[in-house]
Amino acid sequence: MSGENGVGIERAGSGPLPVVVVTGFLGSGKTTLLRSLLGRPHGMRIGLVLNELGQAGIDVPGPTQTSTVELTEGCVCCLRNPDLLQAMEEMHARGDVDRVIIETTGLADPLALTWTLARQELHGKVRVDAVIAVVDPTTFEAARSEEWEAQVRAGDLVVLSKLDVATPEQRERAVAAVRAIQPEARVLEGGESLPVGILLDAVEVGPRSLSLPEVREARHSTFQVVSVGGRHRYRLDPLEDWLEALPEAIFRAKGIVELADGSWAAFHVVGGRLQLDLGVAAPAHGESRFAFFGRGLEKDAIEATLLSCRVE
Repeated sequence: MSGENGVGIERAGSGPLPVVVVTGFLGSGKTTLLRSLLGRPHGMRIGLVLNELGQAGIDVPGPTQTSTVELTEGCVCCLRNPDLLQAMEEMHARGDVDRVIIETTGLADPLALTWTLARQELHGKVRVDAVIAVVDPTTFEAARSEEWEAQVRAGDLVVLSKLDVATPEQRERAVAAVRAIQPEARVLEGGESLPVGILLDAVEVGPRSLSLPEVREARHSTFQVVSVGGRHRYRLDPLEDWLEALPEAIFRAKGIVELADGSWAAFHVVGGRLQLDLGVAAPAHGESRFAFFGRGLEKDAIEATLLSCRVE
């Protein structure tokens, strides 16, 4: 059976669920890639597993035929994460999912995750088709770290994001850095020309052979996450001013916030650039929620600044 765009469909229940892992460093554009690709016609029933650092309900997938599970209590790179194992078993048992896509945190080690999916408990229930690593050419040099290199090294396919703002020189340097770590990876440019089949058809990427070294313990990053949430409204002007001049210790920030007039706004900050979307739909949880990522974060200072931006 074939879906639209020539994507091959494996009927749920006919065997192991094919899994594609989408990884990439903080702010690299993983969620944007998923929204773009899954928002196109594809005729498949997708199980989407989102692994969040901090509070859930900040990143919301765009409209698509998906069943979404958010895992926030620990990272999916942990080998014995019971929530991940349970989510995979439930999606296999449901019989109404054709393919599973796992979006990791920006700090996950995909090697440990693929080992988890190869555990005996999931034998015959899931199989890893591919690992897709998203790389932002405009910020990769600042992001280069043990985590970034582990993600690129694990990638069968590397997608370059944010090419609308990247210079040709930045693209060249990013590709050279990827090739130095993972010479065998296929590198594709993101954007509208990127085929939806890279997510939904294993033939596009090539099935992955799980001949992995034994992993005894997942590495945990020295990065921190500070989460703040609650039913509070915020004044846009001082909040926007602060987000545009975040301390260097904060590498990335994102959130969804209720403003003084009762409307909602979503924001992302990465690489010193603020993206602010006004008039977004109110989240089901009804809370303003923030997540800040970096090293050496001062939670009290962050909370004090947000308090000063609240509506009395």
